[in-house]
Amino acid sequence: MRAAQQCSMPQQSSLQLQADDPASAPPDMPLPAPPELRAAAMGAMQQLRRQRQQEGSWSAQDEADFHIASMVLSGSNGMSGTEEGLHLYACGTPNGHKPLIALEELGRPYKLHNIDLAAGEQRKNDFLRINPAGRIPVLVDHDAGDVEGLVLSESGAILFYLAEKDASHRLLPAEAAGKAEALSWVFYQSAHLAPHTGMVVTGLLFGMQHSKEAMQTAVNNIRTAFKNLDARLAKTGMDLQEEYPSLASWLDRALARPAVKKGLNLPTPNPLLAGDQPSQGGGNPVVEAAAGRLAKLGLHLGAAGSA
Repeated sequence: MRAAQQCSMPQQSSLQLQADDPASAPPDMPLPAPPELRAAAMGAMQQLRRQRQQEGSWSAQDEADFHIASMVLSGSNGMSGTEEGLHLYACGTPNGHKPLIALEELGRPYKLHNIDLAAGEQRKNDFLRINPAGRIPVLVDHDAGDVEGLVLSESGAILFYLAEKDASHRLLPAEAAGKAEALSWVFYQSAHLAPHTGMVVTGLLFGMQHSKEAMQTAVNNIRTAFKNLDARLAKTGMDLQEEYPSLASWLDRALARPAVKKGLNLPTPNPLLAGDQPSQGGGNPVVEAAAGRLAKLGLHLGAAGSA
């Protein structure tokens, strides 16, 4: 039986109880029901859709009927129907790149919404309705959760969710020990590296005032994190040149992956590279750009930043 017929839906007369704006409704389109009635009906349809998809009994005709019923419920002509699938709200920052690269590695279809932070799009009502904190990245899975979909707003949580949904375990081990070890490094990056790189970036790129002592402390903490990451990568057999050879090798390998290249190519440019020329000596341009900016303040990451 088709989805629109299976769902416990109101009769057509009840769908026409009250329009949001009756004067604007096309004459051949049923007027939309009150919001709470529409939400209940859409929730029932989406639940049935997920169940039938899991059972493998959801047909192309069922999908077509689902879209038609969605349009009727919203009083739409198809231009503003319900969203589907994975939607990523991000921009060209490290935290924005992380879930985008994961989606590319997994080959998952998604829709990218580029949020222009410089224009203040993260503070506009449309985005705040998705994430009241006004921060990116945000992943919305419209095929999970309630009628509004599942909304995730922390990059680490987004990575974990995407990896867990992958049946082939390409990004996260299936066993508890391997999974916990992988997650520990995600948490390590968030707690021990990101806050300090964030201070350096906001000071260098966005003019926030930090004392030289605070910047030096941040640089020292970054170096400590680099050393710990380098030591870990050395144990796995993966060989930033000179002081951090294993980390440099891992970074070069990561940047060579097609999914990483595509994930880094967001419409919003990476401000770290703005105004910096690519390396002429074969080194990594991202590392050299960061080192060049720090050198202007008399701060140095070590050999990794000057290779």
